[in-house]
Amino acid sequence: MFIILFFILSLNVYAGENPCELALMDLGRLKYETLYGKMPRVEALLVGASYKNKIRELAASLNISQEEAEGIVAEYIQQNRLKIQSSINKTKESSSTNLNLGSSNLDLEKVFKATDGTGKPDADGILRRPHTIEAIKARQWFSEILMSNAKSLDNKYLQVLLSFAEENNQMDLLLDLDPILFKYTPVLKANETVEFTMGSSNEEQEKQKKYYLKIPDEIKVTEKQHQVRLTKPYGLTQLISVGAWKIVENGKLPPDYGNTKSRDEEPVRHVSWNMGMDHLKKLNERARKLFKYPENYNLFDYPTEAEWEYAVRLNETGKPQRTAFSWGDDWEEERGWENDGTKKAYDGGEFPLIGLKKPTGKGLSDMHKVLSQWCKDEFKDTHGDPNKVSIDPGHDPVSDLRARCLRGASVWISPVHARAARRYGDSPWLEWYYLGLRIRQDGQ
Repeated sequence: MFIILFFILSLNVYAGENPCELALMDLGRLKYETLYGKMPRVEALLVGASYKNKIRELAASLNISQEEAEGIVAEYIQQNRLKIQSSINKTKESSSTNLNLGSSNLDLEKVFKATDGTGKPDADGILRRPHTIEAIKARQWFSEILMSNAKSLDNKYLQVLLSFAEENNQMDLLLDLDPILFKYTPVLKANETVEFTMGSSNEEQEKQKKYYLKIPDEIKVTEKQHQVRLTKPYGLTQLISVGAWKIVENGKLPPDYGNTKSRDEEPVRHVSWNMGMDHLKKLNERARKLFKYPENYNLFDYPTEAEWEYAVRLNETGKPQRTAFSWGDDWEEERGWENDGTKKAYDGGEFPLIGLKKPTGKGLSDMHKVLSQWCKDEFKDTHGDPNKVSIDPGHDPVSDLRARCLRGASVWISPVHARAARRYGDSPWLEWYYLGLRIRQDGQ
Protein backbone atom coordinates (compact mmCIF):
# COMPACT_ATOMS: atom_id res chain seq x y z
CA MET A 1 0.00 0.00 0.00
CA PHE A 2 2.85 2.39 0.85
CA ILE A 3 4.42 1.70 -2.58
CA ILE A 4 1.19 2.71 -4.34
CA LEU A 5 0.94 5.86 -2.22
CA PHE A 6 4.59 6.77 -2.91
CA PHE A 7 4.04 6.25 -6.65
CA ILE A 8 0.96 8.53 -6.63
CA LEU A 9 2.73 11.30 -4.77
CA SER A 10 5.79 11.10 -7.02
CA LEU A 11 3.76 11.68 -10.20
CA ASN A 12 4.28 15.04 -11.91
CA VAL A 13 6.63 16.13 -9.12
CA TYR A 14 8.22 18.72 -11.40
CA ALA A 15 4.95 19.98 -12.84
CA GLY A 16 3.86 22.27 -10.00
CA GLU A 17 0.90 21.07 -7.94
CA ASN A 18 0.44 17.32 -8.20
CA PRO A 19 -3.18 16.60 -9.25
CA CYS A 20 -3.00 13.18 -7.60
CA GLU A 21 -1.94 14.73 -4.30
CA LEU A 22 -4.69 17.33 -4.64
CA ALA A 23 -7.20 14.49 -5.01
CA LEU A 24 -5.79 12.75 -1.94
CA MET A 25 -5.86 16.02 -0.01
CA ASP A 26 -9.53 16.43 -0.94
CA LEU A 27 -10.30 12.89 0.21
CA GLY A 28 -8.17 13.33 3.30
CA ARG A 29 -10.05 16.47 4.28
CA LEU A 30 -13.42 14.78 3.81
CA LYS A 31 -12.39 11.73 5.84
CA TYR A 32 -10.80 13.89 8.53
CA GLU A 33 -13.99 15.94 8.80
CA THR A 34 -16.14 12.80 9.18
CA LEU A 35 -13.83 11.48 11.92
CA TYR A 36 -13.05 14.63 13.89
CA GLY A 37 -15.26 17.44 12.61
CA LYS A 38 -18.18 18.70 14.66
CA MET A 39 -21.08 19.38 12.29
CA PRO A 40 -24.85 18.99 12.09
CA ARG A 41 -26.11 15.50 11.25
CA VAL A 42 -27.35 16.50 7.79
CA GLU A 43 -23.97 17.97 6.86
CA ALA A 44 -22.19 14.89 8.24
CA LEU A 45 -24.34 12.69 5.99
CA LEU A 46 -23.54 14.80 2.96
CA VAL A 47 -19.81 14.91 3.65
CA GLY A 48 -19.88 11.12 4.03
CA ALA A 49 -21.70 10.74 0.70
CA SER A 50 -19.15 12.93 -1.06
CA TYR A 51 -16.30 10.90 0.43
CA LYS A 52 -17.82 7.61 -0.69
CA ASN A 53 -18.28 8.80 -4.28
CA LYS A 54 -14.72 10.11 -4.48
CA ILE A 55 -13.34 6.83 -3.12
CA ARG A 56 -15.17 5.06 -5.96
CA GLU A 57 -13.63 7.45 -8.47
CA LEU A 58 -10.11 6.95 -7.08
CA ALA A 59 -10.49 3.16 -7.13
CA ALA A 60 -11.77 3.17 -10.71
CA SER A 61 -9.03 5.50 -11.97
CA LEU A 62 -6.27 3.36 -10.38
CA ASN A 63 -8.00 0.05 -11.18
CA ILE A 64 -7.90 -1.04 -7.56
CA SER A 65 -10.58 -2.07 -5.07
CA GLN A 66 -12.43 0.46 -2.93
CA GLU A 67 -10.86 -1.15 0.16
CA GLU A 68 -7.39 -0.49 -1.28
CA ALA A 69 -8.37 3.10 -2.08
CA GLU A 70 -9.58 3.53 1.51
CA GLY A 71 -6.23 2.22 2.72
CA ILE A 72 -4.33 4.72 0.58
CA VAL A 73 -6.36 7.60 1.99
CA ALA A 74 -5.92 6.35 5.58
CA GLU A 75 -2.15 6.17 5.05
CA TYR A 76 -2.12 9.64 3.50
CA ILE A 77 -4.02 11.07 6.49
CA GLN A 78 -1.58 9.41 8.90
CA GLN A 79 1.39 10.97 7.13
CA ASN A 80 -0.17 14.39 6.53
CA ARG A 81 -2.47 15.03 9.50
CA LEU A 82 -1.09 18.51 10.27
CA LYS A 83 -1.15 19.53 6.62
CA ILE A 84 -4.81 18.45 6.29
CA GLN A 85 -5.83 20.22 9.50
CA SER A 86 -4.10 23.39 8.32
CA SER A 87 -5.95 23.22 4.99
CA ILE A 88 -9.30 22.82 6.74
CA ASN A 89 -8.59 25.76 9.06
CA LYS A 90 -7.60 28.03 6.18
CA THR A 91 -10.82 27.19 4.37
CA LYS A 92 -12.90 28.00 7.45
CA GLU A 93 -11.02 31.26 8.01
CA SER A 94 -11.79 32.38 4.47
CA SER A 95 -15.51 31.64 5.12
CA SER A 96 -15.79 29.30 2.16
CA THR A 97 -17.06 25.76 2.15
CA ASN A 98 -14.75 22.76 1.99
CA LEU A 99 -17.06 21.20 -0.61
CA ASN A 100 -17.89 22.40 -4.09
CA LEU A 101 -21.64 22.22 -3.68
CA GLY A 102 -22.72 23.75 -6.98
CA SER A 103 -26.21 25.15 -7.50
CA SER A 104 -28.81 25.02 -4.74
CA ASN A 105 -31.45 23.89 -7.23
CA LEU A 106 -31.59 20.41 -8.71
CA ASP A 107 -31.60 20.83 -12.49
CA LEU A 108 -31.96 17.28 -13.75
CA GLU A 109 -31.88 18.24 -17.42
CA LYS A 110 -28.57 19.99 -16.89
CA VAL A 111 -27.15 16.98 -15.07
CA PHE A 112 -28.39 14.57 -17.74
CA LYS A 113 -26.68 16.63 -20.46
CA ALA A 114 -23.44 16.64 -18.52
CA THR A 115 -23.30 12.87 -18.14
CA ASP A 116 -22.40 11.93 -21.70
CA GLY A 117 -21.63 15.24 -23.42
CA THR A 118 -24.24 14.69 -26.12
CA GLY A 119 -27.08 16.70 -24.62
CA LYS A 120 -29.33 13.64 -24.67
CA PRO A 121 -31.31 12.58 -21.59
CA ASP A 122 -30.05 9.63 -19.59
CA ALA A 123 -32.50 7.17 -21.16
CA ASP A 124 -29.84 4.45 -21.40
CA GLY A 125 -29.04 4.68 -17.72
CA ILE A 126 -25.42 5.84 -17.75
CA LEU A 127 -25.83 6.85 -14.12
CA ARG A 128 -26.79 3.27 -13.29
CA ARG A 129 -23.43 1.78 -14.33
CA PRO A 130 -21.57 2.21 -11.06
CA HIS A 131 -18.23 0.86 -12.28
CA THR A 132 -17.55 3.51 -14.94
CA ILE A 133 -15.71 6.73 -14.13
CA GLU A 134 -18.32 8.70 -16.10
CA ALA A 135 -21.10 7.36 -13.90
CA ILE A 136 -19.12 7.98 -10.73
CA LYS A 137 -18.45 11.59 -11.71
CA ALA A 138 -22.09 12.11 -12.65
CA ARG A 139 -23.27 10.66 -9.35
CA GLN A 140 -20.76 12.87 -7.54
CA TRP A 141 -22.29 15.92 -9.18
CA PHE A 142 -25.73 14.71 -8.19
CA SER A 143 -24.52 14.40 -4.60
CA GLU A 144 -22.99 17.85 -4.53
CA ILE A 145 -26.13 19.50 -5.87
CA LEU A 146 -28.22 17.48 -3.44
CA MET A 147 -26.00 18.60 -0.56
CA SER A 148 -26.74 22.23 -1.26
CA ASN A 149 -30.45 21.47 -1.70
CA ALA A 150 -30.70 19.59 1.60
CA LYS A 151 -28.70 22.15 3.56
CA SER A 152 -31.22 24.81 2.54
CA LEU A 153 -33.59 22.87 4.87
CA ASP A 154 -36.29 22.60 2.17
CA ASN A 155 -35.74 18.87 1.79
CA LYS A 156 -37.13 17.73 5.13
CA TYR A 157 -37.90 14.27 3.77
CA LEU A 158 -34.16 13.60 3.40
CA GLN A 159 -33.50 14.83 6.93
CA VAL A 160 -36.20 12.56 8.35
CA LEU A 161 -34.75 9.61 6.42
CA LEU A 162 -31.35 10.37 7.93
CA SER A 163 -32.83 10.14 11.41
CA PHE A 164 -34.34 6.71 10.63
CA ALA A 165 -31.11 5.52 8.99
CA GLU A 166 -29.13 6.34 12.13
CA GLU A 167 -31.66 4.67 14.42
CA ASN A 168 -32.10 1.51 12.32
CA ASN A 169 -28.43 1.05 11.35
CA GLN A 170 -29.24 1.73 7.70
CA MET A 171 -26.71 4.52 7.08
CA ASP A 172 -24.69 2.51 4.55
CA LEU A 173 -27.86 1.80 2.58
CA LEU A 174 -28.78 5.49 2.54
CA LEU A 175 -25.33 6.57 1.39
CA ASP A 176 -25.30 4.00 -1.41
CA LEU A 177 -28.61 5.16 -2.91
CA ASP A 178 -28.60 7.45 -5.94
CA PRO A 179 -29.25 11.04 -4.73
CA ILE A 180 -31.90 11.45 -7.43
CA LEU A 181 -34.17 9.33 -5.20
CA PHE A 182 -34.26 12.11 -2.61
CA LYS A 183 -35.06 14.97 -4.93
CA TYR A 184 -37.73 17.25 -3.53
CA THR A 185 -39.61 19.48 -5.98
CA PRO A 186 -41.43 22.57 -4.66
CA VAL A 187 -44.66 22.99 -6.64
CA LEU A 188 -46.59 25.86 -5.03
CA LYS A 189 -44.84 28.52 -2.95
CA ALA A 190 -46.14 30.17 0.22
CA ASN A 191 -48.54 33.08 -0.43
CA GLU A 192 -48.99 31.90 -4.03
CA THR A 193 -52.40 31.18 -5.56
CA VAL A 194 -52.88 29.40 -8.89
CA GLU A 195 -55.86 28.47 -11.00
CA PHE A 196 -56.00 25.81 -13.71
CA THR A 197 -58.39 23.65 -15.71
CA MET A 198 -58.72 20.14 -14.32
CA GLY A 199 -60.01 17.29 -16.51
CA SER A 200 -59.91 16.59 -20.23
CA SER A 201 -61.59 18.35 -23.14
CA ASN A 202 -63.82 16.68 -25.74
CA GLU A 203 -61.02 17.20 -28.27
CA GLU A 204 -58.53 15.35 -26.07
CA GLN A 205 -60.94 12.49 -25.58
CA GLU A 206 -61.52 12.20 -29.34
CA LYS A 207 -57.77 11.99 -29.94
CA GLN A 208 -57.61 8.92 -27.72
CA LYS A 209 -59.49 6.83 -30.29
CA LYS A 210 -56.14 5.57 -31.54
CA TYR A 211 -55.83 3.79 -28.17
CA TYR A 212 -59.49 2.90 -27.62
CA LEU A 213 -61.81 0.99 -29.94
CA LYS A 214 -64.55 3.09 -28.38
CA ILE A 215 -64.15 6.04 -26.01
CA PRO A 216 -65.43 4.79 -22.64
CA ASP A 217 -68.51 6.67 -21.47
CA GLU A 218 -67.06 6.87 -17.95
CA ILE A 219 -64.30 9.35 -18.87
CA LYS A 220 -66.88 11.83 -20.12
CA VAL A 221 -68.06 11.94 -16.51
CA THR A 222 -64.90 11.34 -14.46
CA GLU A 223 -62.82 13.75 -16.55
CA LYS A 224 -65.37 16.53 -16.95
CA GLN A 225 -63.47 19.83 -17.01
CA HIS A 226 -63.79 22.40 -14.23
CA GLN A 227 -61.73 25.20 -12.74
CA VAL A 228 -59.61 24.63 -9.63
CA ARG A 229 -57.84 27.14 -7.40
CA LEU A 230 -54.95 26.02 -5.19
CA THR A 231 -53.78 28.17 -2.29
CA LYS A 232 -51.81 25.81 -0.02
CA PRO A 233 -48.03 25.60 -0.59
CA TYR A 234 -46.63 22.12 -1.19
CA GLY A 235 -43.98 20.08 -2.95
CA LEU A 236 -43.59 16.46 -4.08
CA THR A 237 -40.95 13.77 -3.64
CA GLN A 238 -39.95 11.23 -6.22
CA LEU A 239 -41.73 7.89 -6.15
CA ILE A 240 -40.68 6.34 -2.86
CA SER A 241 -37.92 3.83 -3.47
CA VAL A 242 -37.44 0.33 -2.08
CA GLY A 243 -34.34 1.55 -0.23
CA ALA A 244 -36.06 4.55 1.35
CA TRP A 245 -39.01 2.38 2.40
CA LYS A 246 -36.69 -0.15 4.06
CA ILE A 247 -34.88 2.60 5.97
CA VAL A 248 -38.11 3.74 7.61
CA GLU A 249 -39.60 0.24 7.98
CA ASN A 250 -36.43 -1.25 9.51
CA GLY A 251 -35.56 -3.39 6.47
CA LYS A 252 -39.05 -4.73 5.81
CA LEU A 253 -40.94 -4.55 2.51
CA PRO A 254 -44.72 -4.81 1.99
CA PRO A 255 -45.75 -8.44 2.68
CA ASP A 256 -47.03 -9.10 -0.85
CA TYR A 257 -43.46 -8.89 -2.19
CA GLY A 258 -42.96 -12.45 -0.99
CA ASN A 259 -39.83 -13.76 -2.70
CA THR A 260 -39.92 -11.13 -5.45
CA LYS A 261 -36.45 -9.75 -6.07
CA SER A 262 -36.11 -5.98 -5.91
CA ARG A 263 -33.37 -3.37 -6.21
CA ASP A 264 -33.10 -0.53 -3.71
CA GLU A 265 -33.43 2.12 -6.44
CA GLU A 266 -36.70 0.73 -7.79
CA PRO A 267 -39.98 2.31 -6.67
CA VAL A 268 -41.55 0.35 -3.83
CA ARG A 269 -44.66 -1.59 -4.94
CA HIS A 270 -47.51 -3.59 -3.38
CA VAL A 271 -48.36 -0.55 -1.24
CA SER A 272 -52.01 -0.24 -0.23
CA TRP A 273 -53.48 3.17 0.62
CA ASN A 274 -53.75 2.14 4.27
CA MET A 275 -50.19 0.84 4.35
CA GLY A 276 -48.97 4.11 2.87
CA MET A 277 -50.87 6.02 5.57
CA ASP A 278 -49.08 3.99 8.26
CA HIS A 279 -45.76 4.86 6.57
CA LEU A 280 -46.70 8.55 6.51
CA LYS A 281 -47.65 8.37 10.19
CA LYS A 282 -44.12 7.21 11.06
CA LEU A 283 -42.57 9.99 8.98
CA ASN A 284 -44.81 12.61 10.61
CA GLU A 285 -44.13 11.42 14.13
CA ARG A 286 -40.39 11.67 13.48
CA ALA A 287 -40.75 15.08 11.81
CA ARG A 288 -42.64 16.46 14.81
CA LYS A 289 -39.77 15.41 17.07
CA LEU A 290 -37.02 16.70 14.78
CA PHE A 291 -38.58 20.05 13.89
CA LYS A 292 -40.64 20.68 17.06
CA TYR A 293 -43.96 20.79 15.21
CA PRO A 294 -47.30 20.82 17.09
CA GLU A 295 -48.82 17.44 17.87
CA ASN A 296 -51.63 17.78 15.31
CA TYR A 297 -49.39 18.97 12.44
CA ASN A 298 -48.56 16.61 9.57
CA LEU A 299 -45.64 17.62 7.37
CA PHE A 300 -46.14 14.67 5.01
CA ASP A 301 -49.26 13.35 3.30
CA TYR A 302 -50.60 12.04 0.01
CA PRO A 303 -51.22 14.81 -2.53
CA THR A 304 -54.84 15.55 -3.35
CA GLU A 305 -55.99 14.74 -6.88
CA ALA A 306 -55.97 18.43 -7.76
CA GLU A 307 -52.43 18.89 -6.42
CA TRP A 308 -51.19 15.86 -8.35
CA GLU A 309 -52.79 16.99 -11.62
CA TYR A 310 -51.54 20.57 -11.28
CA ALA A 311 -47.97 19.33 -10.68
CA VAL A 312 -47.97 16.98 -13.66
CA ARG A 313 -49.36 19.64 -16.01
CA LEU A 314 -46.64 22.24 -15.31
CA ASN A 315 -44.25 22.88 -18.20
CA GLU A 316 -40.77 24.40 -18.18
CA THR A 317 -42.14 27.93 -17.83
CA GLY A 318 -44.25 26.99 -14.81
CA LYS A 319 -47.56 27.18 -16.66
CA PRO A 320 -50.10 24.32 -16.56
CA GLN A 321 -50.68 22.62 -19.92
CA ARG A 322 -54.11 21.56 -21.20
CA THR A 323 -52.68 18.62 -23.12
CA ALA A 324 -53.04 14.89 -22.53
CA PHE A 325 -49.50 14.64 -21.17
CA SER A 326 -47.23 17.22 -19.60
CA TRP A 327 -45.38 17.66 -22.94
CA GLY A 328 -48.25 17.37 -25.47
CA ASP A 329 -50.99 15.10 -26.78
CA ASP A 330 -48.83 12.27 -28.15
CA TRP A 331 -47.04 9.70 -26.05
CA GLU A 332 -43.23 9.91 -26.21
CA GLU A 333 -41.22 6.82 -25.35
CA GLU A 334 -38.34 8.84 -23.88
CA ARG A 335 -40.78 10.19 -21.30
CA GLY A 336 -42.24 6.97 -19.94
CA TRP A 337 -42.27 3.21 -20.15
CA GLU A 338 -44.30 1.47 -22.86
CA ASN A 339 -46.82 -1.23 -22.04
CA ASP A 340 -44.76 -4.24 -23.15
CA GLY A 341 -44.10 -5.64 -19.70
CA THR A 342 -41.83 -8.46 -20.85
CA LYS A 343 -39.32 -6.31 -22.74
CA LYS A 344 -39.30 -2.52 -22.46
CA ALA A 345 -40.86 -2.20 -19.05
CA TYR A 346 -38.61 -4.70 -17.33
CA ASP A 347 -35.21 -4.07 -18.91
CA GLY A 348 -34.08 -7.69 -18.78
CA GLY A 349 -36.57 -8.89 -16.21
CA GLU A 350 -35.97 -6.18 -13.59
CA PHE A 351 -38.44 -3.45 -12.70
CA PRO A 352 -37.49 0.05 -13.95
CA LEU A 353 -35.34 2.17 -11.67
CA ILE A 354 -36.55 5.60 -10.59
CA GLY A 355 -35.68 8.57 -12.76
CA LEU A 356 -34.46 6.84 -15.93
CA LYS A 357 -36.94 8.61 -18.19
CA LYS A 358 -37.07 12.31 -19.02
CA PRO A 359 -38.95 14.23 -16.29
CA THR A 360 -41.86 16.63 -16.64
CA GLY A 361 -41.27 20.32 -17.23
CA LYS A 362 -41.31 20.85 -13.47
CA GLY A 363 -38.61 18.20 -13.06
CA LEU A 364 -40.78 15.43 -11.59
CA SER A 365 -39.80 11.93 -12.70
CA ASP A 366 -42.16 9.01 -13.41
CA MET A 367 -45.38 10.99 -12.90
CA HIS A 368 -47.24 9.60 -15.90
CA LYS A 369 -46.13 6.01 -16.08
CA VAL A 370 -44.27 3.51 -13.89
CA LEU A 371 -46.69 2.86 -11.03
CA SER A 372 -50.18 4.00 -10.13
CA GLN A 373 -49.89 6.54 -7.32
CA TRP A 374 -52.29 7.00 -4.42
CA CYS A 375 -53.93 10.35 -3.72
CA LYS A 376 -55.54 11.58 -0.50
CA ASP A 377 -59.10 11.78 -1.84
CA GLU A 378 -61.96 9.36 -1.67
CA PHE A 379 -62.85 8.49 -5.27
CA LYS A 380 -66.07 9.95 -6.65
CA ASP A 381 -67.34 9.82 -10.22
CA THR A 382 -67.24 13.59 -10.60
CA HIS A 383 -64.48 15.68 -9.12
CA GLY A 384 -65.92 19.18 -9.25
CA ASP A 385 -68.76 21.41 -10.43
CA PRO A 386 -68.09 22.74 -13.97
CA ASN A 387 -70.12 25.87 -13.13
CA LYS A 388 -67.91 27.14 -10.30
CA VAL A 389 -64.31 27.29 -9.14
CA SER A 390 -63.28 24.61 -6.64
CA ILE A 391 -60.88 25.97 -4.00
CA ASP A 392 -58.33 23.47 -2.64
CA PRO A 393 -60.63 20.53 -3.41
CA GLY A 394 -60.16 17.19 -1.73
CA HIS A 395 -62.70 14.56 -0.79
CA ASP A 396 -61.53 13.37 2.61
CA PRO A 397 -62.28 9.66 3.08
CA VAL A 398 -65.24 8.96 5.35
CA SER A 399 -65.05 5.16 5.37
CA ASP A 400 -62.41 2.43 5.19
CA LEU A 401 -64.60 0.71 2.61
CA ARG A 402 -64.70 3.57 0.07
CA ALA A 403 -62.36 3.59 -2.93
CA ARG A 404 -59.37 5.94 -2.91
CA CYS A 405 -58.09 7.91 -5.90
CA LEU A 406 -55.23 6.76 -8.07
CA ARG A 407 -53.29 8.79 -10.63
CA GLY A 408 -50.65 7.84 -13.16
CA ALA A 409 -50.36 4.39 -14.72
CA SER A 410 -48.22 1.30 -14.32
CA VAL A 411 -45.79 -0.04 -16.89
CA TRP A 412 -48.20 -2.81 -17.81
CA ILE A 413 -51.00 -0.79 -19.41
CA SER A 414 -51.57 1.55 -22.33
CA PRO A 415 -50.35 5.20 -22.20
CA VAL A 416 -53.97 6.30 -22.59
CA HIS A 417 -54.36 5.53 -18.89
CA ALA A 418 -51.32 7.66 -18.06
CA ARG A 419 -52.87 10.94 -19.22
CA ALA A 420 -52.82 13.88 -16.81
CA ALA A 421 -56.62 13.86 -16.49
CA ARG A 422 -57.09 10.10 -16.14
CA ARG A 423 -58.58 9.23 -12.77
CA TYR A 424 -59.78 6.01 -11.21
CA GLY A 425 -60.13 4.43 -7.79
CA ASP A 426 -59.37 1.25 -5.88
CA SER A 427 -59.96 -0.23 -2.46
CA PRO A 428 -57.66 1.19 0.26
CA TRP A 429 -56.83 -2.38 1.29
CA LEU A 430 -55.46 -3.54 -2.07
CA GLU A 431 -51.73 -4.35 -2.20
CA TRP A 432 -51.42 -5.02 -5.94
CA TYR A 433 -48.07 -5.10 -7.76
CA TYR A 434 -48.84 -1.87 -9.68
CA LEU A 435 -49.44 0.36 -6.61
CA GLY A 436 -46.84 2.82 -5.27
CA LEU A 437 -46.72 6.23 -3.61
CA ARG A 438 -45.30 9.72 -3.92
CA ILE A 439 -45.25 11.99 -0.87
CA ARG A 440 -46.55 15.52 -0.50
CA GLN A 441 -44.50 17.79 1.76
CA ASP A 442 -46.26 20.79 3.22
CA GLY A 443 -44.68 24.03 2.02
CA GLN A 444 -45.55 26.20 5.04
